[in-house]
Amino acid sequence: LLGDAGRDPTEAPALTQRFDAVLADDYRTNPPRPLTGAVAAFSELRAEGVLIGFTTGFTRAVAELILASRPFGQSFRPDVLVASDEVASGRPAPDLIHEGMHRLDVIDAQAVGVVGDTPSDLEAGSAAGCRVVVGVGHGTHTLDELSRAPHTALLPDLTGLMDAIHRTP
Repeated sequence: LLGDAGRDPTEAPALTQRFDAVLADDYRTNPPRPLTGAVAAFSELRAEGVLIGFTTGFTRAVAELILASRPFGQSFRPDVLVASDEVASGRPAPDLIHEGMHRLDVIDAQAVGVVGDTPSDLEAGSAAGCRVVVGVGHGTHTLDELSRAPHTALLPDLTGLMDAIHRTP
């Protein structure tokens, strides 16, 4: 993309570092808040013994900063975190999901569910062969936009996530 914009592609690492620094500063002053239904969804998943993975297009450093912020604390600590700087390809490739499965010793993708708010999240879940692929319309994409990507359920927010999981054959 840098080359297409008339920029030197070797600038990418410095630009990435700058992006991460600006984002980190913003998260320190404006900590992210749990999305609607997230606290209940995490509690319900934990109560059922479900391992939770967090895959992100952010770097590990930024993801750790988000997870360490006050509103999240230990209640949102996933069993595994896989960041974009830890895999060969980002979404919609299934690399983030496959790496999370590997780290948790999960072999069967049919035992895995993916919840995301972008079409590429849903495409990655489908590409990984996950049994449950839930699109959530609380992000940058509407439910209508998400409906065009492969999915097993669509929800306006994380409220009712467990019901959507249990309804998936």
